[in-house]
Amino acid sequence: MQARAQDIAISEGGIMIAMAQHTDVTDSSVNLLVAEEISGDNIHANVLLARHVQGDVQTLVTPQIAALFGLTFGIGLALLSWLFKSRAAS
Repeated sequence: MQARAQDIAISEGGIMIAMAQHTDVTDSSVNLLVAEEISGDNIHANVLLARHVQGDVQTLVTPQIAALFGLTFGIGLALLSWLFKSRAAS
């Protein structure tokens, strides 16, 4: 299920994608949560993007993991690019 609105309230449930200005989440799971402000308790989110978060939040993707993924992806892409350029020059 996907929700997009000005304000979203989720209590003891789950949702795939939630996008809003303000989100109030209590005892719920969200795959992707995007909002200006998020408040609540016992929030489980795989990916959370917010300007302000208040409450107990557990995320799968932390800023450190996102940075490590970006670094690894960039290095891998650079190595592939270098490999194909060197083969084309031969």
